[in-house]
Amino acid sequence: MAILELKQVTMRFGGIVAVDGLDLAVEEGAIHGLIGPNGAGKSTVFNLISRFYEPTAGSLSFQGKDLLCMAPHDVIHHGIARTFQNVELFRGLTVLGNLLVGQHSRFRYGLVASALGSLLPSVRRQEQEAEARALEVLEFLGIATYKDAYPHSLPYGIQKRVEFGRALVAQPKLILLDEPAAGMNPQETQELAELIRQVRDRYRATVLLVEHDMSLVMRICERITVMDFGRKIAEGTPAEVQSNPAVIRAYLGEEEDAAHA
Repeated sequence: MAILELKQVTMRFGGIVAVDGLDLAVEEGAIHGLIGPNGAGKSTVFNLISRFYEPTAGSLSFQGKDLLCMAPHDVIHHGIARTFQNVELFRGLTVLGNLLVGQHSRFRYGLVASALGSLLPSVRRQEQEAEARALEVLEFLGIATYKDAYPHSLPYGIQKRVEFGRALVAQPKLILLDEPAAGMNPQETQELAELIRQVRDRYRATVLLVEHDMSLVMRICERITVMDFGRKIAEGTPAEVQSNPAVIRAYLGEEEDAAHA
């Protein structure tokens, strides 16, 4: 059963077609890879799912609900969380503070209750639950010792885990990981692969992954969709995608362009 479905989705920026008639179905509980050469349209797809962009044409649904009826701030409330290519953390907040902010969509009190803060037992209870959830996720990610540190003072690999944690505390049903291995060394990438599997299994979260590290993608994804110039050119298991002539041509073309740059 597909938890996320895109049908004939197109995104134009003036005369540029960034996504061209894309069909994509992500099965519930899967780790699904979305790959392609630079400029293929992968991050645009993530921005469409996150509702940062309004598609020119096509439909997007999540758990059978029309995503196009949701505002960007409603997406996380309905169970979709994401990370970004470049780490996007609140510099003025501690690691723990960043994970508490990641749960704001789950708080059930309004503006007046928020202003009264600790005066109301219901507010105190929710804040305690939020902190407990944040600490549990930090422990799971192996970064609980950094809870009182400020993200900008931490190594890049730790910052990426903090951002991962901020997505997890929202208890999403679908996590969009945008190049999570970028900037990581081989050891960190290997640990990330195991971590993504654990997230899927422990938190029962479906994962849609955009990544340039093909060894990571081929190791953890059960299904892979390949894009080039905004269009889907292949889809299947890692073995099927690796042997697909269109995929080989797309990636060889990128390597040749880089060699002559």
